[in-house]
Amino acid sequence: MAEPEQPPPGAADADSPSPAEALASNVLLALVEADAQGEAAVSTARLRKLLDVRQSTLARVLSALEEMGLVAVEARDDGRTLASLTTPGRELLASRQP
Repeated sequence: MAEPEQPPPGAADADSPSPAEALASNVLLALVEADAQGEAAVSTARLRKLLDVRQSTLARVLSALEEMGLVAVEARDDGRTLASLTTPGRELLASRQP
């Protein structure tokens, strides 16, 4: 009797999120937590440190979340870039909490 075929080592389970999806979820969770603590926006430098990711990786994820309308990203005159939840982002995440 043949053994069932095993996925190659390191292959993702069909039900598990991709690394980009997992990072997007973590970004949203960080913004939700900051929002709950009264912080309207979080610097991308703080998000990078908190999530231990490179600037380019975080920028791609924030851009995707911004295109989806969940996050607003603002480049400030002082050189800082801030990310915050949008109203639709807040509403969507609130509707998914138990």
